Amino acid sequence: MRQTERFDSLTSLRGLFILVIAFHNTMQFQPLFNAVPGSAFFTLFGGDLGNSMFFLLSGFGMAFGYRDRIQAHTLAFQDFLLKRLRKLYPMYLISNFAALVLEVVQYGLSAINLQKIVLTVLLRMGGGLIGKSPYNAPTWFLCTLLLCYVVFFFVSYICKTPTQYRCAIALGIVWGYFCMTASLEIPFCDSGSGVGLMNFFIGCALAEGYPLLRDKHRKWAAPAAFAALLFMLYLMLRYGIEIICGNVKVAFAFCVCPLIFYLAMAQGLCTKILQWKVFVFLGKISSSIFFWHLVVYPGFCVVWLAPGQAITERDYLVYFAVMIVWSILSHWILEFAQHHEKKDFQCIGKL
Repeated sequence: MRQTERFDSLTSLRGLFILVIAFHNTMQFQPLFNAVPGSAFFTLFGGDLGNSMFFLLSGFGMAFGYRDRIQAHTLAFQDFLLKRLRKLYPMYLISNFAALVLEVVQYGLSAINLQKIVLTVLLRMGGGLIGKSPYNAPTWFLCTLLLCYVVFFFVSYICKTPTQYRCAIALGIVWGYFCMTASLEIPFCDSGSGVGLMNFFIGCALAEGYPLLRDKHRKWAAPAAFAALLFMLYLMLRYGIEIICGNVKVAFAFCVCPLIFYLAMAQGLCTKILQWKVFVFLGKISSSIFFWHLVVYPGFCVVWLAPGQAITERDYLVYFAVMIVWSILSHWILEFAQHHEKKDFQCIGKL
């Protein structure tokens, strides 16, 4: 199997877990689908599970794709960071502005907070820093992800040997765990940053361990991971999710998400299912879904429903379809703009 095909399964995994985050966030307003098995679990824990998986996948992708170039000093920090910002920052900024407009429409000019606007633009909101979230609340994630990128770059740049690098990864996991559990109210060391750093560096550790899983052993990885995951799910449903590691976020970070990751990569049935084109496409628009799901939701409720009317399950399905269509359109618009921006830079370089 070609490497790109195998990594398509991780793209699909990202898309599926973005939907988990979207479901969790929107169900906080009004729980629905109570008759559907598993809906209560995702309503309660979908945010923690989705965030853990997304940070883990980001760490794996960074380590697998950029570590060697950074350690060889062939990739400049400004190029590395600008590429990340160029991909995510425009949609982050536009979605936050749209969320601000919706708040002004609903609550008046009192929704405008200059300090909050400045900190949102500077990507320093959320995670407990000042006790506030951006106007588009889920995008606190990007503020923490940017911190993970910066720490990862300098860890990779400074460490000269594999041993030093692996020790730094382990230290990053421990430091993230400490920040998460200590609930520090210190910039870059708050609980949100801790969750991000811990899971991000777990992803880096998986990138180190993945090549060690040789092809002749991979056929056993899928059934072993699947059996372990089923056992953990049984324990969580029977005795409560905190039965594993004593903490929901720790259980997801160290047990559940790594097992799901290996199921996606082990060339078994799960890998083949995740390589279906519809799932891969879902992964490609996952960033748009993440940025817009909680902006489209209140906008949909204001336009579609009468003021004060509760959303029904049928309404929610309509919202979901509208949100997916809007995410696809915004994804295509951003890709079109970035493509033309790249062509403009190439033309300028030839002058």
